[in-house]
Amino acid sequence: MKLFPTGFLVLLVACTPVEPPVKFLIGVSQANLSEPWRISMTDEIRRQAALHPEVRLIVADASDSLGKQIGDVEKFEGLGVDLLIISPLESEALTPTVTRVFQSTPVIVLNRSVANYDYTLFIGPDNGRIGQEAGRFVARTLKGTGGEVLEVLGRSGSPPTLDRAQGFRQEIALNPLIRLQSAVLANWLRDGAEDLVLERLKTDGPPRVIFAHNDAMAYGAWLAAEALGYTKQITFLGVDGLPGPRGGLELLRSGILDATFVSPTGGQEAVEYALALLRHQGEQPKKVILGTKLLTRKDPQPEAIVPVPPSQNAPRSIAFLPSSGDSSWHQRLQASATKALQADGWTLIVLSAGDTLPEHLDALVVDAGDSGLADRKTRQALEAAARKSSLPLFRLGPQPPPGDDSGWTLALGPDPAEEGRRAGRWLAGEGVRRILEITGPMDSSGTTERSAGLKQGVSEQGTVAVSATLATDGSRQAAREAVDRAWAEGVSFDGVFAHSDEALLGASDTLKDRFRTEGLKVKIAGVGGSDEVLKALKLGQISCLIRSPAELGPLLRTDLARTLAEPGVSRRLVTSHDVLTR
Repeated sequence: MKLFPTGFLVLLVACTPVEPPVKFLIGVSQANLSEPWRISMTDEIRRQAALHPEVRLIVADASDSLGKQIGDVEKFEGLGVDLLIISPLESEALTPTVTRVFQSTPVIVLNRSVANYDYTLFIGPDNGRIGQEAGRFVARTLKGTGGEVLEVLGRSGSPPTLDRAQGFRQEIALNPLIRLQSAVLANWLRDGAEDLVLERLKTDGPPRVIFAHNDAMAYGAWLAAEALGYTKQITFLGVDGLPGPRGGLELLRSGILDATFVSPTGGQEAVEYALALLRHQGEQPKKVILGTKLLTRKDPQPEAIVPVPPSQNAPRSIAFLPSSGDSSWHQRLQASATKALQADGWTLIVLSAGDTLPEHLDALVVDAGDSGLADRKTRQALEAAARKSSLPLFRLGPQPPPGDDSGWTLALGPDPAEEGRRAGRWLAGEGVRRILEITGPMDSSGTTERSAGLKQGVSEQGTVAVSATLATDGSRQAAREAVDRAWAEGVSFDGVFAHSDEALLGASDTLKDRFRTEGLKVKIAGVGGSDEVLKALKLGQISCLIRSPAELGPLLRTDLARTLAEPGVSRRLVTSHDVLTR
């Protein structure tokens, strides 16, 4: 029996007069319900849950109190919720609480991540990208003339504030004619922005542009400028693009804002992924990073979208470009994607080198795990054709680097830099001092980023270094030979980092023989997840595995169907990089 304490808002979702059985109890811990963006997030969660009568939500408002949010989560634990959705007030302070809950209950973290990886899924906007795009908009607005900019920040020290400010300032710094006049902290609130901007305008005069980190603060800045008669001299730029009274869309229509950048709340996605997790619907991402788009007064501005479940059975015609690489990871990825994309009435056209883009497609899917220059040229030509025809582009394989503008709608796959960082931290934590790195071809996708991540991970421990980085053709035999060569040349190492299943197994083949004959103690860590590698881990022949799942076809199909049914911003689905040890 599940009890509900006072002080919580209990939302029972039912589609018929007869109350259906509740299968899933989900607790939603919100940092506050005073910021318009968080109100919109909570409303999205409610609307999406309303499509599923087997779900009951309990929503708790922490009212900007850290102690209350911790207490709310503890009450949810006492109720035995099946899943927790939390939008933390403070990242560091909520980390121990989220970590504890995660030991027994799935946890989805929204908007502001915690300080470790002890959660099931993170969903949030790409705040760095929002800041970059805002900076580019300002550069276009002030092109040729330059001018001063006033920045209105959110909350001090919050990751969204820091990331947006960093991206914005990096972009405007590229133009020496643009100067940051000043910046004020308004805690995401309209009234605070109005008071602070009024004070700045009286002191410094009107800037050419005011960039506020949300639309509510942009409106507050406009009110301050209106009081002094400055609104005609200033371009007002906000973030969020929310519907409803005094939301960004209304502010655009009324001529108050000149532009805003959409910042998805992730509320709808939180419920969709929560149900996928509770129903055990296969591999799910570790992170969902939601993109942005610019809206100006000239753009059509849709009101709130009423969510509908995406149909995976609507007829679709999909073109798929696999990679020519022969690694076991890409073979498993391609097999999974092919099976998912040609099931239940979908038409799949498999492309190869030299093919042109077919007509009458719904989407193009590419495996971006390029094994060389020929792969990359074919992929880039097809991607260019898709962009020219406004065809949705879905990218599989290693995540593109931050700031990538290649026009993809969805990027699904691992973050190679994070794989390297996690391996580096693990090896350093195990007392390893010198690491031998075994890669595939240096021009293959993800290799450079993974190697840079390794160096970043070990740099956090000043006594750890990478002794040598040896590139191979990606085969198991080449990895064996690389380790033998390093040993023969006297390279000093007590740890190995291998970039793939094949490199892991090759390093293990060589070193397990030396373990028997010379009693060596070398920690072997790497990236992969094949059955053979998992078996080697279990037998102790490999010390640590950064898991990189390849069976992503069902996840690709689900998100592809969702995107085609309900187009929105781009998104990154970053797959698991869990650390597995024996």
